[in-house]
Amino acid sequence: MNPRLTPPLLSSVYFFTLFLQPFTLHGQTPTYRGGEVRVHYPDGHTRSVSLYKNSYALLIGNSDYTNWNDLPGIKQDMNEVTRALKKHGFNIVSFDSKGETIFDQPLFNLTRQEFFRQMEKFVNVFGQDENNRLLIYYAGHGYTALLRDGRKMGYLVMRDAPTMPAVKEVLSRPLTADELTLFVPTSVKMDEIETFAKNITSPHALFVFDSCFAGTILFRDGGSKPPSYIDAEVLRPVREFLTAGNELQAVPDESYFRKAFVRGLEGAADAADSDHPQDGYILASELYAYIRQEVAGYSQKQTPVFGKILIPELARGDFVFVVDTGTVVSPRQRTVSVPVTERNGGEVEFWETIRDSTDLNDFDKFLESYPNGVYAATAKFKRDKIRAALDFMKYKNPKQGTSLTRTIGSGVTMEFVGIPAGEFMMGPPPERVLKPLGDRVLRPIQSGKARKVTIKNGFWMGKYEVTRKQWNVLMPSQPGLNEKCDDCPISVSWLKVQQFIQKLNEKNDGFEYRLPTEAEWEYAARANSKTRYYWGDSPDLICFFGNVYDESLSKSNEYMSSEGVFACDDHYPDLAPVGKFDPNSFGLYDMIGNVEEWCEDVYSREYKDAPVDGTANRQTSNSDDRVIRGSSYLSRNDEGVGSASRRRGPATSSFTFVVVLSIGAPPRTQ
Repeated sequence: MNPRLTPPLLSSVYFFTLFLQPFTLHGQTPTYRGGEVRVHYPDGHTRSVSLYKNSYALLIGNSDYTNWNDLPGIKQDMNEVTRALKKHGFNIVSFDSKGETIFDQPLFNLTRQEFFRQMEKFVNVFGQDENNRLLIYYAGHGYTALLRDGRKMGYLVMRDAPTMPAVKEVLSRPLTADELTLFVPTSVKMDEIETFAKNITSPHALFVFDSCFAGTILFRDGGSKPPSYIDAEVLRPVREFLTAGNELQAVPDESYFRKAFVRGLEGAADAADSDHPQDGYILASELYAYIRQEVAGYSQKQTPVFGKILIPELARGDFVFVVDTGTVVSPRQRTVSVPVTERNGGEVEFWETIRDSTDLNDFDKFLESYPNGVYAATAKFKRDKIRAALDFMKYKNPKQGTSLTRTIGSGVTMEFVGIPAGEFMMGPPPERVLKPLGDRVLRPIQSGKARKVTIKNGFWMGKYEVTRKQWNVLMPSQPGLNEKCDDCPISVSWLKVQQFIQKLNEKNDGFEYRLPTEAEWEYAARANSKTRYYWGDSPDLICFFGNVYDESLSKSNEYMSSEGVFACDDHYPDLAPVGKFDPNSFGLYDMIGNVEEWCEDVYSREYKDAPVDGTANRQTSNSDDRVIRGSSYLSRNDEGVGSASRRRGPATSSFTFVVVLSIGAPPRTQ
């Protein structure tokens, strides 16, 4: 072993030599848990400094997600990481429901509550001994968002987390209160990881995240060059963090990071250290330098990040792995032949050529050649995904007049009609002359200038407003309007709507449920019309198409004012069951009248602030108000009633909603 010469420290020179010591735990086979560093003084005296006596690792892999894409490769990753860490003397531990320690079993598919229970137990049981070192390894989805205080926050995505906007979008704007309300209870933010790190009193802890997110709020990027020597500082306390990628990078399911991590621990990181090759030490900083170089060789789009916690007292040392220099793997060997290549010959080469293919035939041919190969399970998974995606093509860009029924619960369905792609003028034309009512003139709808909007992709929209029956099959009973009318529209807050939609999306069957954007709502309500109402400019026919403030409502209560009453009778003085009036030409009911409807968009006073591609408007300083469209059975003739009618309401107010169905990822295959 080649010792590393330290620089002068207090006028002394130190040399380090390593002695391994066996350790037995709870009847486990004796394994090497660490060792001692021999400090040699210039006067010839030596002193043994304990490195580690015990090593513990908690491994967590989230591979099966409710709403996010599955990551089947993580199961293999956990097996490989377990094997590599056990060779370094780590006890792989977790805890059962009674809090008893379980050995050699990585954890899979945790919720936030389960994650916290395991972490708290791990830190409390094993993280309070000065002779222990801890390693926490997480593999799964990561996410980054901009908070209102200007920080970038990284999150570990737990298995039941709701889908979120693309990272590029949320890094250009803060997460809204509504988004945080849904996402935070189902994810783990890096501030909370920092709390776990600070609660550890054992000197050395390494957190490894095979996921992508911004970690800069928690630790400072350590750069790519490790120290050229081991000195006494290495023994000081440290909390280190190693991630597979930054916030804008997608980490692939077949983890290059994991391969490099395991390979580095096998000795390649020690051999790759140009300053002190094969000296038997692998510092976490050296491991990072090796991983960064290796991952770059696989993919130019993934950049691992490494650093120490932003607390000086916990950022001085370095996590140390010890390798047997007699079995160190040369980094040059990796470029000649990776072990899996030696065993499986052409399989690896074949796999590398088709791994990103979208052609079913490629995977069929691969499985014919290697039905029991290393990549067979992944190939089957990808093939099934592609096949499901092709089956779903018939639902893409539906034509006008098509319909679709989805079962959402026991005997309860939702009906959807196809809304084709197209263009329209959003908002009321400024020159529109509104029909006088007696000696008064109807108040025009002021929503900004009309402008052209393009709906690039067709979608499926709920044929009816969501009813109480549909709500109750997924959610607790909701008090509100017409509690005895199961076919009447439910009236709930925007936030509760998001919970209902999340329940729909938990089926993970490839269909994505959501609220319509404001542009989609108006486009669907107009149904190719250019008039104030979808049947024309005159309100004379409104009682055939919608439940509004009509004569029956005015006469039903002596305290109801007759001002602004529509001069017709729709036969429903109160809320009406869905589908009782004539639909528009797209086949949608109650787009005017009955109950106002939520849209996905944050409210902006004028259309000019909203996108022109049919997507939701999220760019505004007032994120608590959401767009409300349509009108209700209380809407009067002199109010905004029509296809372009719009107003706002707090996300906590109660209105009804329709659901949009679009095609997302292919359904999950088992």
